Amino acid sequence: LEFRRVLFRSILSSNVLAGPVRLAMRVVLARILQPVSFGLLCLANSTAISLCGITNIGLDTAVNRYTAENYRRDTPLGRYYAVLIFILTLAVSSVFLLTVFWLLPYWGYRIFPHSTPSMTIALCILLAWLNVLVTYGANLLNGLQLFRDIAVSAFAQTLVTMSGALLGGYLMGTNGAILGYLFGTAFCIAYYLWVLWKFDPQLFHWRGSFQRQDVVKILDFSVPVWLGTLAFAPMMTLAMSLLDRQPGGARELGIFSTANPIRMLLGVLPGIVGPVIGPAIIEEGGRL
Repeated sequence: LEFRRVLFRSILSSNVLAGPVRLAMRVVLARILQPVSFGLLCLANSTAISLCGITNIGLDTAVNRYTAENYRRDTPLGRYYAVLIFILTLAVSSVFLLTVFWLLPYWGYRIFPHSTPSMTIALCILLAWLNVLVTYGANLLNGLQLFRDIAVSAFAQTLVTMSGALLGGYLMGTNGAILGYLFGTAFCIAYYLWVLWKFDPQLFHWRGSFQRQDVVKILDFSVPVWLGTLAFAPMMTLAMSLLDRQPGGARELGIFSTANPIRMLLGVLPGIVGPVIGPAIIEEGGRL
């Protein structure tokens, strides 16, 4: 019965309810911005996702594993790993993305068209950093098996993000739409903080020290996972950038970006079962 409740909550997440809503609102946003501007928006969003994937070095997967493995059996140890991985995530992402911003003149216009405002690329980098934090939060809640809150946050983030993007796109074009994405992601982070505060306030009052061998152990787990999943998002970004640079490619990129989310609906079933089964298997030591 408990498994059915958890599965039902997972069904309410982005894969079933939020997915079609996101698709419908992206189509409306594409009509507001027109293909060229919408293609630029999608290139910026794809670049943010790629930077997020490069930056987190698998720490999102690590927090899922170590909290699911330890929190319910040894709560102080679970808190220890959650806080340690958060500090690692914050430090690595801040240093890396500040460096990326500083080196913007050397790489920005190798990805984006030369007509792209520098503010657009800067907002893209900021969105990547918020994506790192929201990915950490989602995986932490997943490891803590707070599936209802994951489902609520996924659907609420979709509504807030897409509503903000529609309004911002209508008023300010591409940059306004990116600001809508930023607002929705920040809203989701605030929601995660509120959930964690209610669930375990001690997560916010950690006063212990960290052991170097634990950092090494986490990285030994996270980095191979990160390397195994690294290629897809950057290759997608490079392909979109290449298409955008072809004659008439900006318009074609907008059309492609409008149609592309339809394929994501094919991943509904794995997306329902995966978040539920994973932490349960970890907690039971692989006995399920």
